[in-house]
Amino acid sequence: MQQEPSPPSAIPADRIPPPPPWQPAAAEEASVLAAHQEAWQRDSLQKELAATRDELEAMRALLDELPAIFESRFASRMEPLLAQKQRLLLETDQLRQHLLSLQPAGNPGSFPALLPGRPVPQGQAGDGPRQAA
Repeated sequence: MQQEPSPPSAIPADRIPPPPPWQPAAAEEASVLAAHQEAWQRDSLQKELAATRDELEAMRALLDELPAIFESRFASRMEPLLAQKQRLLLETDQLRQHLLSLQPAGNPGSFPALLPGRPVPQGQAGDGPRQAA
């Protein structure tokens, strides 16, 4: 005849394993978990703060460089304009010299000389045909 297994309450005491050496209570587990979470959040916030400070420092450095950047861009855009101005001044001077060389020597009053810095006489500004350059 076979023996039926005995119910769990019938296990002899020498066969039950001893409890683990440390079993924190539920409240202790929650406090340990909360302490770890707080430490993790604090570390996370400190890392985020450090990253934000680094980004702020980079922005400040960029802000310090901004005037030099705009000055160089302005100078590079002004360069062609200044070159054109110089070319036009030279061309104007050459045209003045050519005009002076064409002026009749015996009759200086018939053709008024245009000297540098002198305005064109009022009545003669729009007179006569123009030549395309």
